[in-house]
Amino acid sequence: QGKFDLAVQKEPYTAFATALQDLCCQASDVLGKEAFGQFQDEIMKNLDALELHLLHGIIPSMSHIAPLSMEESTEFFDSIKSEDQQNRLHYGFLKFIRVASAAFCPLVFFLDDLQWADLSSLDLLQVLISYQENTNLMVIGTYRSNEVNPDLSKMIEDLRLEQQDKKAPQQLSSQGFNRQSFLSKKGSMSTLLSPSEELGTNVTLTELSLGNLTAKEVKCITMDVLSLTDEAVAAPLAQILQQRTHGNPNFLRTLITVLYDDSLLSFNVETMKWSWDLDEVEKNSFAYNVVDLGRRAIQRNASKEMHHLLLCVACLGTICKEKYIRLVWKMSSTGDTSESL
Repeated sequence: QGKFDLAVQKEPYTAFATALQDLCCQASDVLGKEAFGQFQDEIMKNLDALELHLLHGIIPSMSHIAPLSMEESTEFFDSIKSEDQQNRLHYGFLKFIRVASAAFCPLVFFLDDLQWADLSSLDLLQVLISYQENTNLMVIGTYRSNEVNPDLSKMIEDLRLEQQDKKAPQQLSSQGFNRQSFLSKKGSMSTLLSPSEELGTNVTLTELSLGNLTAKEVKCITMDVLSLTDEAVAAPLAQILQQRTHGNPNFLRTLITVLYDDSLLSFNVETMKWSWDLDEVEKNSFAYNVVDLGRRAIQRNASKEMHHLLLCVACLGTICKEKYIRLVWKMSSTGDTSESL
């Protein structure tokens, strides 16, 4: 899985790099010795030195799968234009994913926060989804519908049209690099394909819109959490929770937890029932907002040292590996974090 980040939006392929870094690091353990050896052989057989060179520049852990001698591709690499480098990089991505999806079968790609994806990543994603030979690949993408940029909107619309298109796949003619160089009908997306390879129209696109919970759903959750069977008892409390959270699932869950921590919701062991003061709940629930609830949760559950660690780790981005957390913790214990960060 990979996640696009607003802070590094200008850096191309960040989510792909993160996802494939993990795949390369875990491939040996997941596949086993024999299957991993076959996977390596297929990578070396299907990708040439230049494509490996370009992928290594984005995915350092490719060295676990396909060690590369820099002399193999430097001369050709220096002689091609940057636009052609991107074409070859996209083609290398396609072939790598094709081999990986056959080895892991199926391969599921989860890409989060597509609304912050760069144009190069969106171009690559569209080709990846449309590529007919990736039959063992599923791509799951999430985005905030209220923050969709024109590039993402165009990609989604192109995929919708592609799914509806019943025409035969487009065959491509040969030119350059002993492969095909073409600019797809999407306009901004370029790639390279061999004569037998196709961009098809067999895209299966499923769209799910995840909105806020309705008042009825909030009432059902309230009844379930508090083990209530009488809707009339749950309705007033559920109405307050709905008004305060607007049906946001995370906010609802956090608010119920905070009300319990503040003893505004309590469990009576004698009656084996939950109890609350509706007026107090209404008065206090409107004193909270999302930021306050998040801050309270951290302050309540984290020690001073842990709070400092979280502040330091936050500097490393949205995804942080355990080894880096351990390193920051070690530095924090010795008082070296402020100077180092």
